[in-house]
Amino acid sequence: MPDANNIDYLRLFIQVGILTIFYYLLLRILRGTNGIIILFTSLMVILLLGAAGTLGKMEVLGWLSDKFKTVAPVLILIVFQNEIRRYLLFLGSHRLKVFKRLMSEQKRQANISLIDELIDCVSAMTTSKAWHQTWLDSTTGRNIHHSTNNMGLLIAIATPESSGLKEYIDTGVRIDAPVNNLLLQTIFYKGSPLHDGGVIIQGQTIVAAGCIFPLSQNHPENISAHSRHLAAKGMAETSRALVLLVSEESGAVAVFEPDGHFRSLETPTEMRKYLLHELNEAEDIEDNESDNTTGFWSIFRRKAAGIIDKTRK
Repeated sequence: MPDANNIDYLRLFIQVGILTIFYYLLLRILRGTNGIIILFTSLMVILLLGAAGTLGKMEVLGWLSDKFKTVAPVLILIVFQNEIRRYLLFLGSHRLKVFKRLMSEQKRQANISLIDELIDCVSAMTTSKAWHQTWLDSTTGRNIHHSTNNMGLLIAIATPESSGLKEYIDTGVRIDAPVNNLLLQTIFYKGSPLHDGGVIIQGQTIVAAGCIFPLSQNHPENISAHSRHLAAKGMAETSRALVLLVSEESGAVAVFEPDGHFRSLETPTEMRKYLLHELNEAEDIEDNESDNTTGFWSIFRRKAAGIIDKTRK
């Protein structure tokens, strides 16, 4: 009858032999394979060996599985540090790009909604036939009330480069409501106590109405300058905002750019194209500045990783 101790030793040798052959074949198969695949395969093998040791009462396999589970987190971080770092950087950079694209598209859609509300308001406040017929033809289903008389309008639209708006917001009445053409028409209606002042819009919000805009000391060229034109030019020069206006006398629609330059807007289509270009271009500049900042930190991380690698060597 075989000795029990000899049987135990034989079982141990068999288990060690199985492990040796198994890992040798595994390493031959995985040689030159992607590091993450090796990591995943190794974890699966350890789990399978642990299960086999428990079910087959193989002490060596069970012991090895238990010990590996204890040191596995540290061992994985050390052995696969380059692969883990590379994939984390890859996922982080691509996730940031996708997030930026989604945010950029949301901003563009919000800008389109803002512009449509502004055009509806302007169309209702000027008697110009070009504004009425053109906009109705291109916007089927929109219900726009048109005034029989011109009504003055003065709106400052904040851009990313605008500054000092709070000073002028404080001179008016806080509204803090989403941009809506009917609300704007109500504000600029001649019977409204706020109609003589200006409206300030930030993002998609009417922040304040009845605001006092600074009068420009420079007379606009090639136009009949009234107090509304001087206020629009002064606000554009001072705060670097886009200032939209409708003349109460002629019904002409125009915008003063952040540098104080005057631009006439003859049709709703022209206004839409202009504001889309200006507002979306401003968002693109802001995104590019953010990309430059992200690029700086990316370079910094690569430099730091290189220094760490040299120190280890």
